[in-house]
Amino acid sequence: MNIIDSRCNIINIVPIKAIVNKYNITGAIKIITEFDEAVNDFCSKIKVKFMLNKKLSLAVSSLTCERVEFVLEWEPDEHTLDDIRCLLEKAFEDLGKRIIVRTIHRGNSIIIICHAPHHMLAALLLEAQDNLAVLLKDFSLIRLTIGHYTVYDRRIRYKIMNECHAEEIKLADGEEQELKTLLDYKEGSISERDKQLDVIKKRKEYIERILQTPEYKLKMERVWLQMATNEIFKSKKSDIQYFRTSLLTKAVMAGTGKEDALLEYKKEIELLQENISIISVQLLMSQKANIDKKDQCTQSPKAEAIYTAVLTIMHYTVIKYRSVKKTRWTSLRSGILFDGMEDR
Repeated sequence: MNIIDSRCNIINIVPIKAIVNKYNITGAIKIITEFDEAVNDFCSKIKVKFMLNKKLSLAVSSLTCERVEFVLEWEPDEHTLDDIRCLLEKAFEDLGKRIIVRTIHRGNSIIIICHAPHHMLAALLLEAQDNLAVLLKDFSLIRLTIGHYTVYDRRIRYKIMNECHAEEIKLADGEEQELKTLLDYKEGSISERDKQLDVIKKRKEYIERILQTPEYKLKMERVWLQMATNEIFKSKKSDIQYFRTSLLTKAVMAGTGKEDALLEYKKEIELLQENISIISVQLLMSQKANIDKKDQCTQSPKAEAIYTAVLTIMHYTVIKYRSVKKTRWTSLRSGILFDGMEDR
């Protein structure tokens, strides 16, 4: 009877069933079955509010039992004693049959104080940790303490979460400051490049305006004309040098027919000079046409002055070139005649 008094209450009559089954008390089986049905009916109908601050079992020694305390976010008139039985079963599974509910209190929430055998402490802790997610979801658990160990405490959890959030916010603020600094630097770089781009655009526009002016176009045409003239003179100079060398070689090697060869070479040189004169006249006419075209666009006396200067230079160049060629021909002829007299 002492065991029944200390370990049984209106919520848990498992110890009585265990004694009847162990000692095979056949006369008590029917009574226990009827009593169990009555207890189940009672627990399903009685609200928690009717059991507040009432002792549901006798006091037990703290030397043999550990205290188990549940703090739940419940309303007393919304839950029954059957919900407490379900709580113990979900929290500790089969070990819940060994848990003795002692009292139920009301504070800011519902506090359920239980006792369990001391040797079951480690097993209860493991079971509670494994089933913690179910307790949080289905029973609105605020705090669970087993002995001196706190399995879960919402306030501590919130405190830790707040500290973590504060640390994350601090890190985020630091990253934000770094990003702002980097953004300012990038904006400064973009502004500097925009300034450089504006300068380049202005230079480009200035160069394009210069390229479109008639004076610049005329200057470029003069340059190209001068280059073409130089190429022609260089080519003809090479041809004359080749003919001169060939003439001297043939004059030395040939013993007879020097006068005929001399006349033939003279004709070739005259033909070459006529070609040079024709090309020079063509260049002058082309330049005059370009200058006339620019004069029609600009109607400025500057173009006429440039044309006159170019024409004078080209005429002087042709005269000088012919004079040089004539002098070279006279020298060449004198050398050939001199060589012929020595042969005679």
